[in-house]
Amino acid sequence: MTDSSDSEIGVVAKPRYIAGSEAVQALVDRIAETDGRLAGAIRGVEEVRCSVASENEDVVAEVNGLQKLTGLYLERGIYRRYSPEQLASAISETVLLGAEVAGEKVREIRAHYFLPESADED
Repeated sequence: MTDSSDSEIGVVAKPRYIAGSEAVQALVDRIAETDGRLAGAIRGVEEVRCSVASENEDVVAEVNGLQKLTGLYLERGIYRRYSPEQLASAISETVLLGAEVAGEKVREIRAHYFLPESADED
């Protein structure tokens, strides 16, 4: 049995399953709550964008929550000031730092949705 009486006119609500027993209903409700937390965490991770600049700001890398490079800015004339090895190193270091920052943001999101509240107080 499903119940969608909570939906407003014009708003399509996800049907809510009404179980025949309290034990099954508790399980269904717990699954629905976990589904909501998981959806929130996924949205949060998808929204993460971290931009990190090299020390001299010649290289700026943007990394997303999946730790993929989504943007790379190289200062004008950087090719003349750096050897190929130096440029590769500067880009790699900046992208790796961006991935670390994005990873930390993702850990914060996961903790928010999945760690007990008492863990936040430690």
